Amino acid sequence: MENIIHNWESFKIPMEVVTDYKFLVDLVLVTKSMNQEEKQFWFYKIAHMSEEENDRLLEILLKEKIKLEKVEEKYQKKIKALKKKHSEQWKKYEEKLDFS
Repeated sequence: MENIIHNWESFKIPMEVVTDYKFLVDLVLVTKSMNQEEKQFWFYKIAHMSEEENDRLLEILLKEKIKLEKVEEKYQKKIKALKKKHSEQWKKYEEKLDFS
């Protein structure tokens, strides 16, 4: 049994799962759609699932990760544009306040 701490959460993961399903373990650790108890459940369940079930879980978690990355990228672009816009507005405001 391997004790792994991720984001201040502790998980007990069977060694065979850590070694044989490393990529899947990593995806379960970072998913935002599961709480700590659900993640722990999956760490115990993975070793007892069929290859097809593991593939399906992998597919679901990968799709989630890709969708969240796209959303994050979209909003980072919007945030950058807003910062630029407000930075320009702030400069104009400061110029109006300049009493030199």
